Amino acid sequence: GSFTAKAMSPLTVAADIYTVGTGNIDLTASAGDPGDPPGDLTVNDGITINAEAGWVGLTAEEGDVPGDVVFGGGPDNGSITISGATGVYITAEDGAIRVKKHTFINSDYTIMQSGANDNININNNSYLTLTGTAAQLITNNVTTADGDDDTTDEGRLYAQLAYLGFVDVDNIDLTSIDLYAVEATVFNTDATTVTADERIDLGKTFADGDLTLTGPLALRGTLSADGKLTIGEY
Repeated sequence: GSFTAKAMSPLTVAADIYTVGTGNIDLTASAGDPGDPPGDLTVNDGITINAEAGWVGLTAEEGDVPGDVVFGGGPDNGSITISGATGVYITAEDGAIRVKKHTFINSDYTIMQSGANDNININNNSYLTLTGTAAQLITNNVTTADGDDDTTDEGRLYAQLAYLGFVDVDNIDLTSIDLYAVEATVFNTDATTVTADERIDLGKTFADGDLTLTGPLALRGTLSADGKLTIGEY
């Protein structure tokens, strides 16, 4: 069967969660009231969330004191794995998605969506790995910076997919970006700037608007843009 949990406050996942068969896993942290702590949904280090033949939903709801969806917390017990056969839906309705620990997400279809004025942050020397069939990242920026003095500013993005879409993403600024195993990467916005210190590896890539790439670049497929294409100095 399915597993559903909703906290009227921050929610921390500190133990593995599995469903067998077509059951789904739906976890929600509600926003706090004024004066309360933010309604973060945190997945601790080393946790596995696996819906064998269903979907996984992780949501930090909007409200008076909204929170983030955070991957990383608690004892340092290794990487985090999120797997949903039919889908993985990670939503911070009015907050950020913060990857602070190595996180693997595998699904037929993954959506990661931050609040309208927030970002997807990958830092603390961690990486986000997306595998499966298709994924969309819907956010303003995908960046190492999040204003947290307790984290280091290195973060890496890897993907092995048939399709990866960056929707409304103005800026991607990470340590390393490895998308060469993605059959089609698409930037769906008027202008996107992609920057990486170590490397930018791309397979077949298309931009709906302008695209600027700055960093050590390796192309393993065609690269095209409907707007201006700039290979920046490095």
